Amino acid sequence: MKLLGFERRWAEGVLGGFAPPMAEAEATPGLLTPRPGEVDWAGVFERYANAGTVLSQLGVRLVFWLAALSPLWMSLRFASLNGVSPEERARYVDRLVHHRFKLISELMILIKLATSMALLGTASVRARSNFDRRPKQQPPRERPLVALPIVEAAPRPSAASGVGRTLQEAAR
Repeated sequence: MKLLGFERRWAEGVLGGFAPPMAEAEATPGLLTPRPGEVDWAGVFERYANAGTVLSQLGVRLVFWLAALSPLWMSLRFASLNGVSPEERARYVDRLVHHRFKLISELMILIKLATSMALLGTASVRARSNFDRRPKQQPPRERPLVALPIVEAAPRPSAASGVGRTLQEAAR
């Protein structure tokens, strides 16, 4: 299923509600905060929605519509998520994720997953987050490690020795 024109516009509002784009000066360094226009929200969501069966495609599209039209059915505002400010958009998305109907909140996790894939699918966002960074390797050792011989355990004191007798007497 291809996204319709208005759905492609909604994708930025719905998916961008989880990670609102910010200008370079406003964004916290090292986080996954995308820059305006950096992530292809609609393209990633379209690939995500089309990856499953026909029934799953309908389910993903249904929850997408629920999220996009949440200002209409949650606050009786005649607007989509694109028509509200980024702060309100984030609040609507948060309310949907924590909705009292578990079906809605669980389905919103699917949209959140699509957002994560869109963010980590963008090379510049991944580079800022150090996601692809490889751990530092230890330098090779100059000398190999040497195994030390195992020493036999010392014999336990017998009851005939003075230490054993003293402990037995103290216990009485």
